[in-house]
Amino acid sequence: MKYTGKSKIINPLTIGFISVNNYVNFPIGGGIYFLRNILKYWDITKDKVLLFGCGPRSMKKGWHRIKIENQTYPFFKMYTNERKSIIPGRLKAFIGYLLNRNIINRSGIDILYVHEPGLVLTLIKSNKIIVQQMLGRTNPLMFSRFSLFRRSFFVWFYDTFIHRISLKISTSVIALNEECNQFYKEATRRITHEIIPTCADTNRFTKKKYSKNNSGEIVILYCGRLNKVKGLDFLLRGFFEFLKNNSHSRLIIVGEGQERNNLQNLSRELQINSNVEFLGFVDYDRLPEIHQISDIFVMTSFREGLSVSMLEAMASGLAIVSTDNVGAKEVIVDGYNGILLKNSNRNPIILSNLLEKAYENRELLGERARKTIEKKYSAKIVASMVQERLHSIYEERINT
Repeated sequence: MKYTGKSKIINPLTIGFISVNNYVNFPIGGGIYFLRNILKYWDITKDKVLLFGCGPRSMKKGWHRIKIENQTYPFFKMYTNERKSIIPGRLKAFIGYLLNRNIINRSGIDILYVHEPGLVLTLIKSNKIIVQQMLGRTNPLMFSRFSLFRRSFFVWFYDTFIHRISLKISTSVIALNEECNQFYKEATRRITHEIIPTCADTNRFTKKKYSKNNSGEIVILYCGRLNKVKGLDFLLRGFFEFLKNNSHSRLIIVGEGQERNNLQNLSRELQINSNVEFLGFVDYDRLPEIHQISDIFVMTSFREGLSVSMLEAMASGLAIVSTDNVGAKEVIVDGYNGILLKNSNRNPIILSNLLEKAYENRELLGERARKTIEKKYSAKIVASMVQERLHSIYEERINT
């Protein structure tokens, strides 16, 4: 069934968040933004929340207190992880949690809320209620900066064994979208399921007034990883066509990844480099400012789950142009609150035409996009749904 958040929270619980990030700014991705958003709106009067994750070398192992937006939480550093580490982050996480799992067992936790399949395997003997949040179906090893782990055997092993086994031993699973849910049902043959989507903070990402900015430019924005699955070479070629009729335009690309150098070289080959800005990693607090100067948000991924970046752009009232991947089709009604491009028809001229259409209708598309987020995908709504669902799972378990 689709979870609608009907359960009443009665008794306070101690909930342990189990993740591979530091809940503040590393490693960057949809997972950390999802956690930051729901923790910002978590009702701490009804639950005690303990956070477990990674920290820099300068932080001692043990308990700390970290501030997330306007709330402060107890945080236990399970292992060290920093940018450009010579050891893969997920391997560090697995070892760190395996060695320190007794810390979790002694923390008086009622529910373990886990956001990484591999970490579920370290908690098998915890005798705790384990709720796994599936934040997507895309295999993270496909984007590893270590070429060895991007090879087909490791990608296959992660999907076939690690992910499927983690789903089977979890007490319950919360799926991000229907694609995650289908994988969950195939892996476990369980019928009952819950779908709670990712979200955007509508107080952080506010609706802009649609008009050309002061410089008279049309600003197109992309936020996300720079890897092959994102199809950014296609975006650059589409923008090349768009510039032929819209010379006062700029493409802003936010994010880092393996393809950055290739994409910069392509922009120079197309002679559009003066109109393309590669901003690299941008602090999360700066993103709303960048959205406010943008007109269109574009996503050209071959495959994508429910993108947090796209939801944040919708919350900002930007006109959305996206390939019709699974996540986009769940949120975007073509021509109503955004524009969809068939993934099978990756013609740069067609993309250019859709960008022009989006710009011409930016105010209406942006207004409807914002309302879509306010109605179903706001962080405040989703945080409440997750919190209520965890209580519901706990009540179901202790009453059986």
